[in-house]
Amino acid sequence: MKCLAVTALLLVVAAPGLAQAPSDHSLTSGETKADADAQAKAMHERLDLDHDGYVTVDEVDRFAKQQTGATGNRNGRLAAFLRRLLLQGDSDHDGRLSLAESLAGTDAAFASMDTNHDGVVTPDERRAALAAIAQQTTKIWHSSASH
Repeated sequence: MKCLAVTALLLVVAAPGLAQAPSDHSLTSGETKADADAQAKAMHERLDLDHDGYVTVDEVDRFAKQQTGATGNRNGRLAAFLRRLLLQGDSDHDGRLSLAESLAGTDAAFASMDTNHDGVVTPDERRAALAAIAQQTTKIWHSSASH
């Protein structure tokens, strides 16, 4: 659940240019854990707007507004959804996501996606994992409507 939450959070706020796009090689041949960790680190650094080593719900909100040019308040349901995703990845329950927590989520996600345990997530493994993430994200989204 934690790995799905962190991955879903990062996917929700991801925008073009957020992290390096996977290379054509990784899309056709797969992605290694080192590739996944590098992308997670880059994404965490981009979201950590005050550069204190932590990503907060406020930073996610501000980043999303910067990327879309949006002004004013964000949709309340979306705010609840993002807060819930971030807090599910927050293993020490301090209300923010550290780089270590982001990388732990990435490591867990990589391990769950690499179903044949060969150290490479293939395009087929990635598609299956993204389908599971979409399903879990939908459940979290719907449950956020009631909170």
